[in-house]
Amino acid sequence: MKVGSPSTARVVPVALRVELVNATATVHSLSFLRSPPCGEDEIAARRVEIKSAQTSQKIALVKRQIERKGMDWRAGETSLSAKSYQDRKCMFKRTDMLPNIQGLEFYKGGVFELYNIEEDPGEKSP
Repeated sequence: MKVGSPSTARVVPVALRVELVNATATVHSLSFLRSPPCGEDEIAARRVEIKSAQTSQKIALVKRQIERKGMDWRAGETSLSAKSYQDRKCMFKRTDMLPNIQGLEFYKGGVFELYNIEEDPGEKSP
């Protein structure tokens, strides 16, 4: 992957990795464009919109899981959840992938406990 500034970054895909924990996924199709359908400014604006929508959906999912599991913490957007995947990998000094931090990037307050997901995958971790 080539890395540049956010407005001039060019991504050259070489692989797709999907990570699942106690889940299944089915990919019916995958497609990509060889050239952008619009200008760089529009792409940058769209990227911000998509990131915001994804973050909102993730927060809603974590909140539902917190409520369903009777956990004692609150989730919301944080400075950590606003960071890119690459920036979060750098924070954790990882080059391959992020560790499963069980929603910690959305922690806004309360009592947050990390659980061993291999021992208790469905009961405690969001």
